[in-house]
Amino acid sequence: MTTSLEERQKIAQKLLVSAPPDAFDVILSNLNEILLPSPPLSDDVIQKIQMQRPAAFNHHERLHGDIDDFGKEMEQALQSHIQKFYSNPHVQVTHSVTPAKEQKGGYQIFISAQRIRYHQFNIGSWIGTYTLFPMNNSYVVSGTMDIHTQAFEGQGNIQNTSRFLLSEATVKNHHAESILEEISKFETDCMNQLNSVYDETGDQLKKLRRIMPITRQKFSWNVSGQKGIHELGRHLRLVKK
Repeated sequence: MTTSLEERQKIAQKLLVSAPPDAFDVILSNLNEILLPSPPLSDDVIQKIQMQRPAAFNHHERLHGDIDDFGKEMEQALQSHIQKFYSNPHVQVTHSVTPAKEQKGGYQIFISAQRIRYHQFNIGSWIGTYTLFPMNNSYVVSGTMDIHTQAFEGQGNIQNTSRFLLSEATVKNHHAESILEEISKFETDCMNQLNSVYDETGDQLKKLRRIMPITRQKFSWNVSGQKGIHELGRHLRLVKK
């Protein structure tokens, strides 16, 4: 069953709306190739898609100067946090601090990181979204962390998607560094939980991999073909008898 151009464009738009910031251009390029020989998505369509995306994904469109001094202090602290914990040259990072629409004096903190290692057959993305608002001379921080990993080799494909919740944590001072320390603790806890899961399931995942035989030739997993060869061999043995 074939899909119409309109149906394929709707699927492409849905993928782009939720695409991580660092992967938007790559996914758009790949989708335009998939749509061939149909024309690529027009600039007007792409602009509409950008408008539908979460505000944090389009943080680069935010006008300079629409945050107060504390917001600027948060931006500097977040930049230091990124330099300290996301300095791997293979990691692409997007981050922002924007005013929270729901709460006066509040902010949204956004961190998106992605590492693509094709030579090792794995991809990982990390999206943290946090809300910060003042309460009784303190700040309350809450948020989510979405982590997606994918390992692929040959025709194998294993993916894992995890979501972690940061329940409301109170920071009893107005220092941006203290708020980032709370976020850093949460990020560390997320990684510790994931490492615990991988430690428990690592051996099971290895068993799912295709093992190379002594000949170092990949074994064909075509079931019909293997049955045919088996039947042919059985027939030849009967003929010899």
